[in-house]
Amino acid sequence: MKRFMKLVAIVASSWASCAALAQDSPANYTQAEYAEFVRSVDFPAHTIDPAQFLKLRDQENTIVLDLRSLEDFNRRHIVGALHLGPNILESRLKDLASPTDTILLYCTNSLELTRRISLTNVSLPQLLALGYENTFILEDTVIGAKTAGIPMTQ
Repeated sequence: MKRFMKLVAIVASSWASCAALAQDSPANYTQAEYAEFVRSVDFPAHTIDPAQFLKLRDQENTIVLDLRSLEDFNRRHIVGALHLGPNILESRLKDLASPTDTILLYCTNSLELTRRISLTNVSLPQLLALGYENTFILEDTVIGAKTAGIPMTQ
């Protein structure tokens, strides 16, 4: 719970960096409203393990989105993934997916052990607020995507 509250604090404090959400979306949350919305998100219900990820990935109308930098994406990424990057703009998201699609998000922490803040945890509330209710994040891993059986480009 302590870790979750830290995440809420990080997301709420980084609200200014989520200005794209407020400017490019009909959601138009105030900082306090967005912080409350983040607290209401059921993160465990939207977090999946590698086996669930692979099962969902192969279903129709499922879009895998990579939240890492374009450089990291070009170096290697999950097979079939599209690059969204860390800057979540509703207009860019609409180019990649429909609100009725199942969206699978991953970032560096989903692929390897790091000390970075997980972009999936910061981005999940943004996508949910934009109406992408069928969004799931690949859990952070300590074993790596390749070891978990998730196919990667070379």
